[in-house]
Amino acid sequence: MQISLSAAVLSALVRPCGHQKGGSQLPRRLAVVDASTIRFEHYDEQPLKDGQVRFRALHSAVSTGTELMLLEGRAPRFTTGWDGNRRLTRSRTDHDRPYPVGIGYQFVGEVVDAASELRDQFTLGDVFWIDAHHADSITIDVRTAPPMRRFNLANSWHAAFFPMVRIALGAVHDARPLIGDHATVFGGGMIGLLSAVLLRRSGTASVTLVEPQAARRHIAQGLGLHTIDPAVGPPADILQDSGIRADVVIEASGNYEALDEALRAARMHGTVVVVSSYGNQDAGIRLGHEFHRNRLTVLSSMTINGCAHRDHPRWDLERLNAEAARLIENKKLGLDQMGVENFAFEDAPEAFKYLADREAAPPSVRFDYGAGR
Repeated sequence: MQISLSAAVLSALVRPCGHQKGGSQLPRRLAVVDASTIRFEHYDEQPLKDGQVRFRALHSAVSTGTELMLLEGRAPRFTTGWDGNRRLTRSRTDHDRPYPVGIGYQFVGEVVDAASELRDQFTLGDVFWIDAHHADSITIDVRTAPPMRRFNLANSWHAAFFPMVRIALGAVHDARPLIGDHATVFGGGMIGLLSAVLLRRSGTASVTLVEPQAARRHIAQGLGLHTIDPAVGPPADILQDSGIRADVVIEASGNYEALDEALRAARMHGTVVVVSSYGNQDAGIRLGHEFHRNRLTVLSSMTINGCAHRDHPRWDLERLNAEAARLIENKKLGLDQMGVENFAFEDAPEAFKYLADREAAPPSVRFDYGAGR
């Protein structure tokens, strides 16, 4: 597999030699240890205490935009802190940067041990998605457990994309498409592809994906989507030349230039839903043109962090999660056709190099840990 890096990003990726204890390999987790450096760290697994359950990793998936922002030092956490009471950001200084930091939130593992009082709730071999970092194992205390969900799937790796399905589902709910609407999605990563597939299921007349990378456009076409290469011309003009004006637009690329184009692509009184995080980009967006003249509605889509669903209480986070899980379990999304590439966990640093090449990167990669189904 050819691996090429953009600029100097990730040039310091390292993978230390494994440490041995008692003749066996210690478990590993991925950590960002400073700007643009990721490596394995080794850790001990302590005997279980009351209230604890241990999971052995089967798979984990990379949230490409979020994890590359963290790895490349562009994540908001490096320059700002979040005041949860005031719901405002606060500036932070460089010496406050929180290294090392774990990476990832799409862990799928099977139960390998549980405290005696929990063994009727956590059966050996049960498969769970857990909001946890890329690692060989995780031990949780059920009294303070991170978000997690049990799955029963023939392809257990599908469960790794559960949070992305929920994010895309939330974005489509925020867009509120009507039967017969024309929809456009900017960005052919996993969330963009999932959003486009869900928009098609919502009864839209057409869904168009705007994506500069040819391989991702090919994936989208295989899913039955129209595509636009923005290098050919402004997407708004291409859409109108084909007789389409977008009623709803979802921006899932994480690029401010794409957000500007998303505003241009929306018809008068249209809705633009922003599901991207733009990190620490300092480029502005142009609000004096189409946004102002076409009286557009621009919405931030956020399904967690204390943000209620816009149709709360009819919809809440648990209902959104349940629907996302149902879509995965009923094979309604075409995850097998979305170009997810598979790496062994020991090759994770190379996978991140691959993802950093914006010209060739797949929509996402997943890691297999040698014991997966």
